[in-house]
Amino acid sequence: MRSRTKKLIALGVAFTVSLRLFVFGLSYPLLLRVRGDAYGYLDIARQLTDWSAVLSFAGNRVVGFPFFEVVVGKIVSVFFSSYTLLAWVNAIGVALLIIHIASAWVLSRWARNTNLIATENAALILFVFFATFPALIGHTTTPLSDTLAVDLVVCALMSMHVSLKHDVGFKSFVWAGLAAFLFAFSILVRPGNLSGVVAALMTGMVVALWTANRKATVVGVIMLGCAGVLAPYYFNCTQKYGSVCLQSPATFGSVDSAQVGLLGARLLWGKGEWSPGKFPVMPDEIMFTNYYQRCQLKTIVGITDSSLTGCLMTRPLALPAYMVKKWIGLFDHFRFTPYLEEVTPAWLRWLSRGYDSLAWIGLWLFFLTLCYWKKGAQPSEIRAKLLGSLTPLLLVSYSIVMLAQHTVLHVEDRYGFPLLALCAIMLVSYGERVIRDYRIVGLRRLAPLILYCVAAWVVFVVQIIVWDNATFN
Repeated sequence: MRSRTKKLIALGVAFTVSLRLFVFGLSYPLLLRVRGDAYGYLDIARQLTDWSAVLSFAGNRVVGFPFFEVVVGKIVSVFFSSYTLLAWVNAIGVALLIIHIASAWVLSRWARNTNLIATENAALILFVFFATFPALIGHTTTPLSDTLAVDLVVCALMSMHVSLKHDVGFKSFVWAGLAAFLFAFSILVRPGNLSGVVAALMTGMVVALWTANRKATVVGVIMLGCAGVLAPYYFNCTQKYGSVCLQSPATFGSVDSAQVGLLGARLLWGKGEWSPGKFPVMPDEIMFTNYYQRCQLKTIVGITDSSLTGCLMTRPLALPAYMVKKWIGLFDHFRFTPYLEEVTPAWLRWLSRGYDSLAWIGLWLFFLTLCYWKKGAQPSEIRAKLLGSLTPLLLVSYSIVMLAQHTVLHVEDRYGFPLLALCAIMLVSYGERVIRDYRIVGLRRLAPLILYCVAAWVVFVVQIIVWDNATFN
């Protein structure tokens, strides 16, 4: 089959599945789709009447996603002199869906160009998997920032890759400028991205200085450009609230989040009776007994029970369970969106979990690669792929920091979105290796790897069944 035909088939499958899920999401009433943060973003967007309002904004949220909504509204107004709130919300959803499918294609091209994926067939599988991921599609049906933030980071990595491929000059700096804007805008869309993006760019700069001055110049331009985009909003927020910030410090408290994160790893907005306070987290017996019941946190770092690190270290034997449960919570997308928690049908919940379980296996294949990396053992080709180009290393750094950040804080399933690109790539990359090695050495040599993946899958399924029995029964 010709390459072009394969691409058309992959595009057709991706559009068909994602559009079917998207239309299903739009079938819910507007009152179920626009609540909480989604309503807050729209309310801010209504206040952004001109450029000065956008540039001078400081408030409980960052300006990125409301600005995106304003741009979509301006585009709609070109075709319609007046439109309803429903039409605006649906137009925002359509824009998010188009960007997501385009970014999935960008991810597959980037993975192929950087040799993370060895074959065109595997790249197309990666595209379809990422483009049709149900949880990511679900968050395009309501005005929420989570899917867009991930897509922006993916496109930023591709822009940076293209910039590094050019000789230092006009084209290189244009692509570097685009990468800087996309990285910065991903932070303005979702400020939780800040630590991951900063860690990725710092890693890139260190490696670039070590290996090639030309790369260091490009990374430096991206870092300066990113800082330049963010600087006005840091200034606005600092002037308004008296401390360095991107949004009101009252919006999010890391210590409060870490405290409730000791209680459990599944957050249920529809069952607020689970726990007092801002975050209704379902108690997990191991986490509650070993950590939440014993520790009243006042800081993140320290050696006493009033600090998160001190609390965790006093019960080291329970720490692996704490971490694995937190990670499963990041990958268990049991609801289409946070607002549809109680009305997501069973078929969609388990379809989503089919994707989730594959992404979960991808995470554990990444951990396996890190172990091989540390030992200097095989599979050397996968280790070489991650080191063969600068941008894959940035994705690794970004993903590790985002995973660490949400291991510390309370868990919502949407917080796992930043990890999905790396997990999908690892899954497909190892899949290529298994198919190739099976033809050469047979199934017997691959048994340990397969058993490792099955064990990871069993842990995931057993834990979500236990949580489901407490949640839905």
